[in-house]
Amino acid sequence: MDLFYLGERDYVNGLTLFEEMLKSFIKCFSRKVKLPFLVTNFKVNKFVRHNAELVYYQSGDIQFYSRLKKASARIDVETTEDSYILLLFENNDFPVKRWLSDYDRSVYIKKAFTDNVGNTTVSLINLNDTYGLLRGIIEANHRYVTEEARKVGGEKSVSFAYLTNFKCLDKIGISQVNDVNFKVTSDFVVYDRRFIIRSFHIEGLGDDLDSELCFFIS
Repeated sequence: MDLFYLGERDYVNGLTLFEEMLKSFIKCFSRKVKLPFLVTNFKVNKFVRHNAELVYYQSGDIQFYSRLKKASARIDVETTEDSYILLLFENNDFPVKRWLSDYDRSVYIKKAFTDNVGNTTVSLINLNDTYGLLRGIIEANHRYVTEEARKVGGEKSVSFAYLTNFKCLDKIGISQVNDVNFKVTSDFVVYDRRFIIRSFHIEGLGDDLDSELCFFIS
């Protein structure tokens, strides 16, 4: 995978990893995998600064266990037919050398309200596909965590750690999306990093699926 940095970053940000891994997966399995499907888990294990190989494993393939610890990122996918594990492995001989202009994720936010205990309701706009939906969700959560970082003062960075139970939607599903509701489920510090975990639910899809996002402040 020929990866890239956005803006002034010196690492491939988590959302870019998610999008590029998912696009590669959909392209590779285009005859077998159709939207909608469920991403049960996405996790970034370390900062990525090299181009990488994406390896696909189907459910029941135990070979991935031997390589799991070396993976820089992981996505677990459930479709109507099968389930897959996607592992990203950096090639240390090929550092990332492309920079692209950063994009404005605020274009996906129509309005947002957060109460005094960290519950947020967000209305999204300009949703053309599942990537736009996730960009809006990430932007809304990033704003909340960034504000939490600002409260304690000093130079703090906000990073994306993991995502669970995100439904990748087709055009019909995207058209049904209403508000997204966030709720803080955990807030703790480990080794000088503050982890904020929030559940979120997308209204309008007619399901009771609760998803979860984890960002950390360092």
